[in-house]
Amino acid sequence: MKGIITAIDDLKQEALIKVERSSAPFAFGFERFEGARDDLFVGLEVEVVLSAKKEIAKVIPDKNAKKPENLKYLELTKSVEDCVVSYFNDIRELLSRYKSIDDSAPQIDFLRIRRFLFTAYNDLYDLDNSVYNPKLEHLRIELGKIQKEFELFRKKTGYPIKYSYDKVFLRQQGNYLKLEEKIEATQGFIRSATLKERPLADRLKEKEKKLLAIEDKKSQAYFDFEKEVKELRKRYVDLLHFISLQRDLLAELSALSKMFVERYFQEFVDLYQPLSMELERKLLWLLNTKAYELDSNLWDRAKQSKLIRQFFMDSGITGTYSSKTFLKYYLRSLDKDKLRNENKELFSLLAYLESISKKSIFVIRHRFEAAVRCKYLLENFDKELQVSIIKDPLDALKVNDSVRPDIILLDMELAGINPFELAQKYRQMFDAEGKSTLFCLFVNDLTSDLFTHAKKIGIKHFLRNQATDDEFIDSMRTIL
Repeated sequence: MKGIITAIDDLKQEALIKVERSSAPFAFGFERFEGARDDLFVGLEVEVVLSAKKEIAKVIPDKNAKKPENLKYLELTKSVEDCVVSYFNDIRELLSRYKSIDDSAPQIDFLRIRRFLFTAYNDLYDLDNSVYNPKLEHLRIELGKIQKEFELFRKKTGYPIKYSYDKVFLRQQGNYLKLEEKIEATQGFIRSATLKERPLADRLKEKEKKLLAIEDKKSQAYFDFEKEVKELRKRYVDLLHFISLQRDLLAELSALSKMFVERYFQEFVDLYQPLSMELERKLLWLLNTKAYELDSNLWDRAKQSKLIRQFFMDSGITGTYSSKTFLKYYLRSLDKDKLRNENKELFSLLAYLESISKKSIFVIRHRFEAAVRCKYLLENFDKELQVSIIKDPLDALKVNDSVRPDIILLDMELAGINPFELAQKYRQMFDAEGKSTLFCLFVNDLTSDLFTHAKKIGIKHFLRNQATDDEFIDSMRTIL
């Protein structure tokens, strides 16, 4: 059974076909067409094969059919994938420069802490400009640049999907742009010709009226005027014919434009949206890791400053040298009944910092009373610290992942095991699995031999047995 394609819908992936002896067209899915999508066009003559249920089973194109010349406008200049990937080239190149960073690198929520982090940087610099060093300044500038790239990325991906489709894909298609130019030119021709049509029609009507008014139909004047009217009538008919042809062309070109737009839209969406979401996730991950790096380096420098340490003591600031402690100090000066929105956000930030800064400490001391005192001082110093007293040193080797401590405080004298042996066994058992525990050793006198021996097994922090409570907390504040 013969038929002809009358319409194509790329969004629905179907076409309409008008078959012999049928008043209404039938719809069929592209999967029933025996040919490539580009072989399917309006006006194509086809052979229709029906199933036993009288449904369209196959649609076979006429192999000798010639495509209309205007179908060239449907040819892609650049694939959907190439358009989408090249649109994000700058971000992909940025991320590639940081591919050496481990996925498990520590992070802090940049979007929450960004304002306070840069404020803390400036405040600590004002307290002691020796906090500054090239590495820290490089981190600050680097984070600022990544933040700017992130904001530009969010702006360029924040448009409605149809706008992005036009900007990212359609504007890259040379043939489609030529088609749009031809549509615009055709519309201009129609407007211009239509403007001429009414005056010409009125003029023709007036001339014909005058021609009828000439009494002597055989006079030379009548023949001359009749010739003029015929020429004017031909001009008018030609103009109407031109307008009709241009309108037909406009309808054909507009249908092609609609077909082009619809044909690639879903493919674009399926590529663009997942890629933009993945790149945003990676950008946030990079910002979070770099924010953590700046934050930790900033406070590592701050805790080495005598001026900043003195400021903390003079201001009665308790807690670790950290953004969390500094933020607490700032917020305690605010009137909670007169908070602006940005200050309310800071309280939310503090809750977040407290939730991620919980550290656990094992205290293993020869005298139980000394361990109890350590626990009391540490918990009073920072309520987020989780301090446990381990009576039997060997119990430290029996912990599971969920309770493995961040820090272990050890005496030089322990029942049943040497502290160096305990630290060595612990590292062999656990540190290879990813989380490195910090060991701190209580000593009476730190000799060079003791220091060298401790350093070999990774013990870098030492606490004085004879230290006062304030000295102990000041040392722990630096370690933490």
